[in-house]
Amino acid sequence: MPLFNGKSYLELSKLEAYSRLAIELELRTLANDGIILYNGQTASGKGDYVSLAIKDGHVEFKYNLGSGEILLRSSQKLQIGRFHRIIAKRYQRDGMLSVDGRDETTGHSKGPKNFLDLGEHLYLGYVPGSVQQIFDNIGVSVGFNGCIRHFKIGRQYIDLKYPGGKILKAVNTSRTPVKWGVVVCAAHNGAIMWGPQCLTICRGGRFQLQPVRQLLGRGISSVIILVSSSPCPF
Repeated sequence: MPLFNGKSYLELSKLEAYSRLAIELELRTLANDGIILYNGQTASGKGDYVSLAIKDGHVEFKYNLGSGEILLRSSQKLQIGRFHRIIAKRYQRDGMLSVDGRDETTGHSKGPKNFLDLGEHLYLGYVPGSVQQIFDNIGVSVGFNGCIRHFKIGRQYIDLKYPGGKILKAVNTSRTPVKWGVVVCAAHNGAIMWGPQCLTICRGGRFQLQPVRQLLGRGISSVIILVSSSPCPF
């Protein structure tokens, strides 16, 4: 399971998504903004494209068939440090975005065009080249921070290991453990914040619980943080 650091990316062959597309993946994000994937018709960013990104904590699924883009946005924000399952589907002009099997958004693109013409490679995590039009298409310009697993296109799971499989190129992705931590619960003025999520995650047995004294104060009487050798340990 690769770790992305904001400038990391994996390059794959273009999506076969002329009339339909189904993408499924699980991710753990360490930031509120980041490019999950992008595939365009041209290297300049002009023409058709499809993208999946995190913006202000929400998942955004966008595509443009040549007659105007459609944006599908999750109503709930992702929780930093937790795995979330994302499904994005499109059939001709109709699209659907689902997060964790319950936050579902649907819509359809405007105009008469039904088909998605793609010519460039698919990128996961970031798009190299710093092309402003591409960043404008996606809606964010920063790469993904975190890890991705169980990546599926159509009915086929894609092995994200490199070298090997369908990955053409890997830049700055890492499997080397790094020290990290995510605050999962805290007592604030007597009230427990994120209590249910804290119990769910902490019972997994993969992490060490540790108080973080430097975060105390401002009404916060105690903090618990998850400490692991890597945010992508398995």
